Amino acid sequence: MTAAAGVGRVRASLARIAGHARVSKGAISSYFDGKDDLVGRIVAEIYADIWGLSSARDRLRVCIAAALED
Repeated sequence: MTAAAGVGRVRASLARIAGHARVSKGAISSYFDGKDDLVGRIVAEIYADIWGLSSARDRLRVCIAAALED
């Protein structure tokens, strides 16, 4: 997600995301159907982590940690 931070999700290419993750574009393509699939799965994982928590403070902490994760 941080790979898209400077240019936005729409303009972030799969190659830019792969470079940021230090993997090949082909490696990402073998696991995901494209950038939207990758981003969708990341967001779904974050939401699963968030909604499993009982307090708003803990949910906010997970959101902030996910945004700052590199």
